[in-house]
Amino acid sequence: MSGRQGPGKCTPEQTSFIKGSPLLKHKYPADDNTSLIEMAKDFIPTLRTLLGHPVYLIYLCVTIIQLNSLIGMVTYKPKYIEQHFRQSASKANFLMGVINIPAVALGMFSGGVLMKRLKLNIMGAARFAFGTSLIGYVLSLFFFAMSCENAKVAGVTLSYDSVDMISYDKHSVFTACNSDCFCSASDWDPVCGDNGITYVSPCLAGCSRSTGSGKNTVFSNCSCVGVTGNFTASTGQCLHTDDCDRMFPYFLALSVITSFIISLGGTPGYMILIRSDIKFKKA
Repeated sequence: MSGRQGPGKCTPEQTSFIKGSPLLKHKYPADDNTSLIEMAKDFIPTLRTLLGHPVYLIYLCVTIIQLNSLIGMVTYKPKYIEQHFRQSASKANFLMGVINIPAVALGMFSGGVLMKRLKLNIMGAARFAFGTSLIGYVLSLFFFAMSCENAKVAGVTLSYDSVDMISYDKHSVFTACNSDCFCSASDWDPVCGDNGITYVSPCLAGCSRSTGSGKNTVFSNCSCVGVTGNFTASTGQCLHTDDCDRMFPYFLALSVITSFIISLGGTPGYMILIRSDIKFKKA
């Protein structure tokens, strides 16, 4: 049986976890306390060097453009399609998955192929990514021209007296005809009244009875729909105009084109991160 080793005969494995080992003495000296002023002196020259580097500056612009176009568009587009074009939530998410995601994947693959075919260096890749991102961002501005008339939603875009208004107060959906129903203002379950106005929920429409099930449900005795309280409402939002129906395919086509063009700069952007090597001079 081997004897006990002294403190000066520690193995390398032991020195990795033995605290206060003599072999580790002065190996990792404590850092000197650095003042905030000294850190600022090092930070400002480093920041100046970064902002003066053309590749980094172009890549920063590419990131800002993509954050303001592609990422925001992918995040909120299903809800925008659902509310603006009166599509169901399932259809909006299905269209995003079937149309936009393949366009993004194809764009990133095509960007890598073009980068290889054109034999782009780091600066060329940065310019290519900036150009495609800028073109896609400019094209995405045309979405504002593809707008539909605001949906007539009682208490949101229209008062219960059929007066046009835009309300951001959740309490505006409550009125005398549904004050005794104890409805929730946060539940979005739209119904279309016989008067052509959409209500946030059957409860807020003042409906007291229902027949059928699922999409075929019909609500009756809706006090907010008519003065006599005998009007009915059906599940879903009220149908919009034909102009909005004709605009929807163009909206989807432009969405695919912009997603593809912006994604062309995805692979060159990743290659910039991998290949870039900014050398800093240390005093």
